[in-house]
Amino acid sequence: MRDREPEKYQAALKTCEASAQHIRGLVESLLELARIDSGEFQIKKSPSDLAEPTAHTVDMLNTLAEAKHIRLTLKQSPVPAEFDSSRICLIDSIAPATSAPTTAAAPASA
Repeated sequence: MRDREPEKYQAALKTCEASAQHIRGLVESLLELARIDSGEFQIKKSPSDLAEPTAHTVDMLNTLAEAKHIRLTLKQSPVPAEFDSSRICLIDSIAPATSAPTTAAAPASA
């Protein structure tokens, strides 16, 4: 077992928690598919900023990327949009960057 700084453990725990929330979201998505099938599906759009969920996703993936000596960075200004914040998931858009051989930047818009 190798020694790590407490900050690394905290970052790993934060990533585990975020990943668990992501899995919960996937399960909820499956339940929503059942609601769609039964005609009970509703989207609740509201004005918001895509920068926040994008930044959250980049933070979550950075712990995974660091294992491959990759640092994801995000450079973007606010991206106002109308969307259902409970249903947005950007991991599929950004995750391929964690397999790049060099430092990668996340896309400015997802």
